[in-house]
Amino acid sequence: MTGDSHRPPRSGCAINAAIEVLGDPWSMLVLRDVIFGKWRHFRELLHGSEERIASNILGSRLKRLVAAGLLTREEATRGQRAAYSLTEAGIQTLPVMVAMGNWGLAHRDGTASCGCVPSCSATAVPS
Repeated sequence: MTGDSHRPPRSGCAINAAIEVLGDPWSMLVLRDVIFGKWRHFRELLHGSEERIASNILGSRLKRLVAAGLLTREEATRGQRAAYSLTEAGIQTLPVMVAMGNWGLAHRDGTASCGCVPSCSATAVPS
């Protein structure tokens, strides 16, 4: 994912265009946690993920996901925390997440018991 979300993709390939936004592992994990962990605030995302993302990386990825149109950031009022929500484009990453989870179950040592992708076990591809 590039720092400038308005820059045209490197090529006309649709896969490349998607990878430029979703190809960073941390971005996918942040989206996973918003979708399946139902975490909406910075601290929840920081402390809720078992991958232990660093705070500077989390902040950077949240900004990029907002700039790319996958998340919105609801401005915090005094005494409240900013909340992140999925946009329609962010919601449409759900089938990609499920497919990645199924692939991880079928071809790697991933487990459905982690609880982060409960739909993986229900839709797993038989081995």
